[in-house]
Amino acid sequence: MWRFWIPAAVVLAADQWSKQLVLRHLPYQQSHEVVPDFLRFTHVDNTGTAFGMFEGAGWKLVAVALLASLGIILYWRHLHRTQGHVGLAMTLALALPLGGALGNALDRMRHGKVIDFIDVGSWVVFLGEPWPIFNVADSAITVGAVLFALVNLLHREPQPAVEGAADSPAPPEASS
Repeated sequence: MWRFWIPAAVVLAADQWSKQLVLRHLPYQQSHEVVPDFLRFTHVDNTGTAFGMFEGAGWKLVAVALLASLGIILYWRHLHRTQGHVGLAMTLALALPLGGALGNALDRMRHGKVIDFIDVGSWVVFLGEPWPIFNVADSAITVGAVLFALVNLLHREPQPAVEGAADSPAPPEASS
């Protein structure tokens, strides 16, 4: 059970810690170059979701994040109950977005907005625009979603044996 809760807690703690550092040490809309022409920290606020969608939705986004978190927990519990053991990849695929969703929801509750700061600049382009500035929680949500898709794509349920399949002897030919 700890394999689920600890990664979620680590993501939440890392997200909140990194945002506190940004709030204390990086003035709003200022940048600090970390890796030249590759990565910088730029302090911005986001009142919407990814890519600035649903800007100003505030408490509605908190409600969505909390409902998504509850859904993740219930799904993980369902898997744990029905399978007895949930693999590490699926556990992380659920724990990472849980920690991320809670981190961004906590920001919205405390600040009325999400603190973003990871800026990959213009070398990453999406739909003709530079990649938006994001945070640790956003990264965890994205990595978890990709991992969830991969686990579900690559996981193949064993097919039950079909009576009369190739492993049983063929019936004798009828003679005329």
